Amino acid sequence: IKEIPQVLEKIQMDWRTAEGQNRAAAWSLSRALSNRLRQKVEGKLAKDSVDLLITGCEVSLWLGEQMAADFNLCFKHLVVKTISSNKLLGLDGLEIPMAQTGHCISENAWDLHDSVVLIISHSGATFAPLAVSKLLQSVTNRIFVVTSELDTQIGKQLRDLGQLSHVFSTNLSMRPAEPCSISVAATQQLLTQILMYVASRLVSGQLSEAAGAVVTQTDLNELERLNRENIHALKEIVGYHGRTETEHELRRRGRAWAQHVLETPRAWILCAVYIAFTVTLASPPFLLVARTLLSLGDFEYRQEWLMVARAFDAAVYIFLPQLMMLLIRLLQCRPLLHRMTARTVVIGDIPWVAQSVEAFLSKLVACTYSATSLTVFSANPADHLVHRMTHRVVRGTLLACGRPDGRLMALTSGEQSVCLAVNQASSIQSMGETCESLTIGHNPYKLPLTAHHVCLKDSRPKYLCEHLLEQEEGRTGEKGEKGE
Repeated sequence: IKEIPQVLEKIQMDWRTAEGQNRAAAWSLSRALSNRLRQKVEGKLAKDSVDLLITGCEVSLWLGEQMAADFNLCFKHLVVKTISSNKLLGLDGLEIPMAQTGHCISENAWDLHDSVVLIISHSGATFAPLAVSKLLQSVTNRIFVVTSELDTQIGKQLRDLGQLSHVFSTNLSMRPAEPCSISVAATQQLLTQILMYVASRLVSGQLSEAAGAVVTQTDLNELERLNRENIHALKEIVGYHGRTETEHELRRRGRAWAQHVLETPRAWILCAVYIAFTVTLASPPFLLVARTLLSLGDFEYRQEWLMVARAFDAAVYIFLPQLMMLLIRLLQCRPLLHRMTARTVVIGDIPWVAQSVEAFLSKLVACTYSATSLTVFSANPADHLVHRMTHRVVRGTLLACGRPDGRLMALTSGEQSVCLAVNQASSIQSMGETCESLTIGHNPYKLPLTAHHVCLKDSRPKYLCEHLLEQEEGRTGEKGEKGE
């Protein structure tokens, strides 16, 4: 994770110097899209034929879906589609096509003749994308790939076809044990660079109207500036130059949640020590105290009192795991009434972020011991988090949610939707306890119902709406001090 800023900065420098393989591939991609738009203007291609098809599997597909959404947002007339590589193989790679039930895609539904295809596969060896790159050669020779290096299997395949300029590379090389962290960040950075380059070529050329361009060169210049300044924000988050306030707070929250997960094996250890000690010495605490008191004098009903002491010791043995968990929580000053069971973590954010974090965390704990296992879910707080997750909220559920910066006018409604979802989940209570919610974002305001909030520092100049908001808050504060 600590390498992420350095890797992303290297990708940006590679594009700015305009000397690497990626710029050559981007030029080829933009030229291919421009040729298709030109053919559509001339009436040689159908208006609804697919201009750009983006495909991949799992995390690569989720990143591709975000890229397709960005392209459609910037260019209204550009026909961009995304589909899983497995679905493409099921439709066109089998002798008897497999029906894609529940998906708006069927045999020959999309016109892919001479379409531009972008295959995303960081390893370059995933079966479905590799097979798709062979399958689509029969309908188009405009196949591009985003991978970790030029020498991957899928990269070699395109090179053998004489299409070296169709390979984009993060230059990370293959990382077999990489659980969706640096590879995802590098791929997203590379896709961002591709989007900005292609958009700049289309906007500045004569095909801007044909593409239905909504984005302007000013917008792209602003995006480029934010893209460069993002490196400084990432270095602050990961503590690239040493411990930072943001990194410290994120690690502190992570360690606190780790204590929730580790309490089960710790309780087991304490139970084992207690049982081994009391059984070996034949001295359970209540029985030991009873024998000591009864030895001080001549008491009646000695056997009855000893039976009562044994009953209390039996109750301690029965509820020993719960008692040990309560003891651990008391010593660590953690909530006492959280459910004493395996923890559930819910990730809330925009689709590709939430799904990638879910994949990252679930893969990290895939090989853990059963006592420290986690159940991981993800959902979009602006869409279906309330419907999918709030009925599952119990005492001790861990909810981590990314918050848009509502101080920006374009993100105000989005932040309100997220805050509403988090507040609704945090207001479901049992025995006075609810889920332990954590929000992360640039807005310093903490929601009253959330347990924690981590504020990320800005590395960009403030926009006009932020200055106006600060002035309004200043005037409101002055009126409050005067008692108006």
